[in-house]
Amino acid sequence: MLADIGVQGLSMVRQVGVAVLKRASEWVKNAARLPGRVAQLQSVFFPSPTDQPDDRHETGRSPLLERLDGLSDQANRLLDLADRGAESAWWAEFFSEVGAVNSAALMRRGAKPSLPYRVVFLVHHIGAWASIAPVIDVMRADPDFEVTVISIPANFRGQAIHGDDLISAELDRMGVAHLRLPYPNVHMSTRVIVGLQPDLIFRQSQWEDDVLSAFRSPALDFTRLALIPYTLVNMLCSPPGGVDSAFDSLLHRSAWRVYLPDQRALANDAEAAGADRSSHVITGHPKIEFLRRAEPTWPLPGPAKHRVLWSAHHSVDTGWVNFGLFPKTAPLMIGWARRHPDCQVVLMLHPLTRQVLADPDRSPIAPAKADQLFRQWDELANTAVYEGADYGGLFKSSDAMITDGISMLAEYQIASKPLIFTERADHRPFNDIGEMLMTGVHRHHDPLAALADLDACLAAGVDDQADEHAANIMSLSTFADAAERIAADVKAGLAAEAAAPADQPLRPPAVRARPAVAARS
Repeated sequence: MLADIGVQGLSMVRQVGVAVLKRASEWVKNAARLPGRVAQLQSVFFPSPTDQPDDRHETGRSPLLERLDGLSDQANRLLDLADRGAESAWWAEFFSEVGAVNSAALMRRGAKPSLPYRVVFLVHHIGAWASIAPVIDVMRADPDFEVTVISIPANFRGQAIHGDDLISAELDRMGVAHLRLPYPNVHMSTRVIVGLQPDLIFRQSQWEDDVLSAFRSPALDFTRLALIPYTLVNMLCSPPGGVDSAFDSLLHRSAWRVYLPDQRALANDAEAAGADRSSHVITGHPKIEFLRRAEPTWPLPGPAKHRVLWSAHHSVDTGWVNFGLFPKTAPLMIGWARRHPDCQVVLMLHPLTRQVLADPDRSPIAPAKADQLFRQWDELANTAVYEGADYGGLFKSSDAMITDGISMLAEYQIASKPLIFTERADHRPFNDIGEMLMTGVHRHHDPLAALADLDACLAAGVDDQADEHAANIMSLSTFADAAERIAADVKAGLAAEAAAPADQPLRPPAVRARPAVAARS
């Protein structure tokens, strides 16, 4: 029996080696995009083999490229060996657990930061790019920072949506140098991130279920974590008697920094996080800068009498925030587009919407009906679907928006154009900030009335709520230079830790205890 286990274990070792070599090959090719890091990453992942000839540099090719050339042959040899043994789930689990306890990660804890400060941004939600893009730009222009952007898979609301392919392609389109890291395995992904030796990691959302296990807070606790909320503001009341994850999450309680737009957001965070709010800093919100400086863009060719944005929220089910009205509004929007062939309509779709509608246990309509609605939309010559990062350009090019969403009720007011809201009667109530934002919105419970109002706004050609829009956006962010303030705070915080006495502990802050949270109305 022991002999059988030994054979199975050897087989699994070989198969794991094949996977590592294949992934390493793709990863290093992506790493080559980032100047100045290739040599270091090479030493981490490809130590010099003892059988390498001493004259290997005489070929004029880098050792890194020579090793990449040999990876395929090594993988094929390992595959041949692996075919001789049997797979063993027990050994697969064993090696995964061994890899998860990463000695390199443990050694990294407590390391003092040094110039240039190494900052990693993990990108799983390309639609939330606007919240971090200005900070990345500022840091990359500063020689005191070394920035690495990494695309990772999305896992919205605990459901796998896609790998990092779509995210990486959109980053490529925007010319953003980045690494790809699609593997969810802790024992592979964590080691790659540790190899970058980051002083700080920014993640895009506080919800652990939005990302796979390799990118959740416990797997990244070898260094400091930071959060820039991807929403401009939280405009909803907390769930009755429950913890508000918009303010209180594992990442909120373990982060080195949480950057907030204004004093009201800090007050909400403080209520959820208890007395300890030392990690929360008011800087303004960089998304406002990103949307304001966006260049006009539009996915449909040719002239149009009017250009309309339709933003559909994914919460078409019940039990969460209950805003999505896609099953009810989609037939009406298809009909509106057909009746207005001289107008163009772009559907801004959250990446989770299709998956919710495809789930018969969650969608209020049959998945086949949802597919039919999408086909009917795609068949029209004057419609399109947009799921990219640069929706600020769509704001600039559009004449109006109709939405059942949440974030757009704040963000589109930056464009200061007519904003039509189709409102579900059973959605989670707005808080005082949400009700303030409603002063800049055309609010309708009847989708037909909303479309009639859209027609009236387009015919008028002016926005009669421009003053409300300006006042609302001004109230949402204390500072206009949020990206610069975030970069400056990161630099000052890391410099302070670098200058701290040698005996001062520099481990990431312990997870703060969750206090009892009273329900807010």
